[in-house]
Amino acid sequence: MTVPKLLQDRTVVVTGAATRIAQAFALASCAFGANVVVADIGPADETVQLLQQAGGQALYVQTDV
Repeated sequence: MTVPKLLQDRTVVVTGAATRIAQAFALASCAFGANVVVADIGPADETVQLLQQAGGQALYVQTDV
C-alpha cells in the first residue's frame, strides 16, 4: 500500500518526539512526506535515526516546553 504524500514539502515540529506516542506521530508524519523537527528535552538519536532510515529529513532540537 502506498501512503499519499499529503505533507510533502511541509515541516512538522513534534515536541516530546524522543519516545512513545510523539515518536509514533513523528514517524507517521514522515511517512506522509513531512520534514520533521524532533523537539525534546532529552536525547532523540533513535527517533532521528528511524526517520532518516525511512527516507525522511529530521532535525533534533533540544528544548524544554
